[in-house]
Amino acid sequence: TGSSGSDRITYDTSLAVSGTAEAGSAVTVYRQGPADPAPVSVGTATADGGGAWSVALPAAVPAGVQRF
Repeated sequence: TGSSGSDRITYDTSLAVSGTAEAGSAVTVYRQGPADPAPVSVGTATADGGGAWSVALPAAVPAGVQRF
């Protein structure tokens, strides 16, 4: 949660990332923060029959700007 619901800023360190993809396809989520020289895989999900997928990040997200 941040100061605004639309600023894309959060102080919540336990996150889930979700979206849609082709049904049955594998989706891998990567995170890259200021201390990471390269993107780091944080999880993989398989899109369900409707294409929905979700990955709950397995560890607290480090402070700072993170790109997914």
